Amino acid sequence: MQNIYFLHGFMGTAQSHFSHQIEHYQNKYEINTIDLPGHGKSSMEASENYFEQAIQYVIKRIKEQGPGVKVRH
Repeated sequence: MQNIYFLHGFMGTAQSHFSHQIEHYQNKYEINTIDLPGHGKSSMEASENYFEQAIQYVIKRIKEQGPGVKVRH
């Protein structure tokens, strides 16, 4: 099954913000929700070099799970 990534930044979580899309696509794609560092359910705290850290965090998560469709808000 192809991956689909729901990427959410500030306030809330990818899981809650994209709940309708997740419900719609859950039988067609492997769902991966990503909250940026320091937000939502991210296990990583925000740091001084936030933008660099956030980009590296997203890249790492996608490399771990494999290629797929990216949806952001």
